[in-house]
Amino acid sequence: MSASFDIYVRHGRGTVLRDGVAVFGPTTLAQAEEKRDALIREARMRLRPCITCGTEIKSEGPHHRMCHPCRTRGGAEDYGMI
Repeated sequence: MSASFDIYVRHGRGTVLRDGVAVFGPTTLAQAEEKRDALIREARMRLRPCITCGTEIKSEGPHHRMCHPCRTRGGAEDYGMI
């Protein structure tokens, strides 16, 4: 089950809640929104294999499936995958 992140606003200040428990703030609403978004991205991260070399990497999703070394040297083209 994934965590639920919300922002509780009171007197123009925002507090980030994770499953109803305060984890950040109170602070400006903009800072609370940035922190909530960062926490959501972090919660989505999973260990997945690099599509070119198989090394386990922390990935945000299907769009991020190459490790940094493979990405910097051209990745799929170097391995004849494209």
